[in-house]
Amino acid sequence: MIKSIQGILKLKYRSVLPELTIILLPKKGLNSASIQYYLVYSCQEIKQKMKPNKEGQIVKFHTPIADENPNQLFVVMEVKEDNERPRVDIMALNTGLTFPPINTVSLNDVEVVEVSTKDLIGSKVIINKPDSSQVEGRVKSVADEKVLLDLTKGELGVETNVSLTVVDREGKEHTGTLFVGKPQL
Repeated sequence: MIKSIQGILKLKYRSVLPELTIILLPKKGLNSASIQYYLVYSCQEIKQKMKPNKEGQIVKFHTPIADENPNQLFVVMEVKEDNERPRVDIMALNTGLTFPPINTVSLNDVEVVEVSTKDLIGSKVIINKPDSSQVEGRVKSVADEKVLLDLTKGELGVETNVSLTVVDREGKEHTGTLFVGKPQL
């Protein structure tokens, strides 16, 4: 019986959390209604955390329309908090357009996604070191293969939370976070 309940719950909540693992343990005084309530509450709490809450986050539509690319990523330009209709301004990434359009969509239609950092290996980049200096070099390694990308607009560019190790022209290794913009070297 527990296996069938787990299967039903996985199907029901797969759209919320595709990687959801459900383990039901019998506990005295816990009926099926309270288990479902607890599970719904937990999923809603986690889903709420997946909603964009600041500019610079990378998002995608959780249920794209049939003719849309389900893997299309967008950067959050502005979050418009509103009790009745919270919205978010998003701009498509990698469109090839010089000035990609900014669209306003419902906050409930998009979710924050992890971004692969493996593609950066071998690329020439600038990093911000912990001592506030910058170094230009080729990416040797990434700290995490996937990250929930966090972009912060600075005076001369965009700071990120992507931790990298680069090798400079002299062959020396440096560790820091990816910086996109005009170098302050």
